[in-house]
Amino acid sequence: MRASCSFTVETTETSDPEWEGGAIQRNRLAKVFTGEVEGTSVVEAIMFGKPDGSTAAYVGIERFAGTVAGAKGSFVLVHRATIVAGEQVAELTILPGTGTDELEGITGTADLLPDHNMTLHYEL
Repeated sequence: MRASCSFTVETTETSDPEWEGGAIQRNRLAKVFTGEVEGTSVVEAIMFGKPDGSTAAYVGIERFAGTVAGAKGSFVLVHRATIVAGEQVAELTILPGTGTDELEGITGTADLLPDHNMTLHYEL
């Protein structure tokens, strides 16, 4: 199954630890989703980037609460993304066993698209 949505980032908290060879940041984002996926989430992420922009990476955990195609509950998305020499690879995976209520048993992946859009590919 597939569900499409858009999202906004409502708040961002950033901390910048000292690091040689590039910038490393810890970020907390609050997001609001509308569309076939509706609800809110909190993302905790660690990000790294070289000053010239040639290499970057982030890993994160996102807890979503709301509805997917009308089914209510929550689940956790695991984020992993890299940019090396301008080529971007991103993986967002629903962590099996984290679905609650009507989303219990949900599995799948998500695609982040331009302009704060997302497509959730899932089985329930």
